[in-house]
Amino acid sequence: MNKLTLGIGARKGEEWAKPEADRALAPYPVETTAHPYPLYPFKLTQTQSGKEYRLTLGVQNTSGFVIPKGNAELELVSVDSKGNSYYQTLKGPDSLTSKAALLSFSVSIPAEAEYVIFRSRTLRAE
Repeated sequence: MNKLTLGIGARKGEEWAKPEADRALAPYPVETTAHPYPLYPFKLTQTQSGKEYRLTLGVQNTSGFVIPKGNAELELVSVDSKGNSYYQTLKGPDSLTSKAALLSFSVSIPAEAEYVIFRSRTLRAE
């Protein structure tokens, strides 16, 4: 597969390492500077709700253009501590999204996520 993906740590109390300038340290595309995604994550929270967990992902429109209603798609894969993965596709946004606008998406998952893999893309106009 020739897809770019972004993993987001979700473990409680986890601190993210500061990005390094040296490309040799990361044998993958420098996604955090190239912004290959129209909706780029800036926040991830999860809370327990009964037997399920609620993931809330905050994203920003980094595409450089206005995104029409329903013209983007988000793919989320959450992985629990046992290695089980849960794939979800979300359509959005619900309204016109201006440049640099902040949005939030929430989903329910059956187990606490150790990490989340995220991907977004724009859809072709119908």
